Amino acid sequence: MSKGKIVWKVIQHALLLLIAYILQGMVLPYIPLRGMVPLILPVTAAAVAMFEGGFYGALFGLFAGMFCDCSFNAPTIMFTLTLTVIGLAAGWLGQTVVARGLVSYLVMCAAALVICSGVQSFSLLFFRGQSFGALALEGLLQTAYSLLFAIPAYFAARAVSRGVTPA
Repeated sequence: MSKGKIVWKVIQHALLLLIAYILQGMVLPYIPLRGMVPLILPVTAAAVAMFEGGFYGALFGLFAGMFCDCSFNAPTIMFTLTLTVIGLAAGWLGQTVVARGLVSYLVMCAAALVICSGVQSFSLLFFRGQSFGALALEGLLQTAYSLLFAIPAYFAARAVSRGVTPA
């Protein structure tokens, strides 16, 4: 792959990340469902990782995690670390174990969203004494709500991965 194509692919991934961040931070908070905001950055990180592999998935997950921490005012390391590991794992699974199809991607997204929900609920469960059942139900509802945005992220990441170039 030539340097020009690599640079163009990096620019496209950066634009994809920027669009996901704008949606996560500026649009989706205004359409909550039962007080929950969907997570679009983890599904975008899983999509990029599935098509680009573990290293680029972890790198994209690192930046997506930093943006996710900023958009939720979370502790700085919470989503950064989580999405980096998710990007690495999804990339490795996409390259070695699972097929790169929509169904495999949706399963990986669901797993990533459940992990993110668990990370969000950790302090509420252990330090604030919230009910595990209530937190699990909210996590599953947030996962289902977030999966609605997984399909557009899949097709956008697939287009970038296949090397869609400007006319």
